[in-house]
Amino acid sequence: HERHERAVQDRVARARPERLPAGVADVDRRREARAQHRADEGADAVERHIELFRAAVRRRAELPGTLALPLSGGQDSRHILLELVDCGRPPAFCVTARYHPPRATPDAETASELAAFLGIPHEVVEQPPSFVQTLLRHQRVTGFCTLTPSFFMMAVADLLATRADVV
Repeated sequence: HERHERAVQDRVARARPERLPAGVADVDRRREARAQHRADEGADAVERHIELFRAAVRRRAELPGTLALPLSGGQDSRHILLELVDCGRPPAFCVTARYHPPRATPDAETASELAAFLGIPHEVVEQPPSFVQTLLRHQRVTGFCTLTPSFFMMAVADLLATRADVV
């Protein structure tokens, strides 16, 4: 089927438009125009997403109090941090949680390097000894309403509750 479609397109492309039936010569141009329109819509959507992201971060940055940022070292929190710096309200500090063993990731080191590069204090918190107790507490706090394994963030939440007004 694809080979046939390509052969038809090639023949249309080689044909002189004045020899084709009315409207046939415009098929490729219309197809290209639709493809360009979709690409433009995609670019517009990306720009709109960036605008909304920046506006949301800036609204948070306008709140009074000590601003702190959980910094996982992942893409999302890095972008939030960079936007806070860009809008002139870097966090007072960032905090990253290590995972319970045996899971080991470079997240804490990545977060520490970025924070150091930006001149922002950074703390790494360790997990409580009991994985099961942490998981049970997380389920109680979230009301069993989370699909992601975010229980490791309980240590971060504990620190932020005592030292930050805005997260």
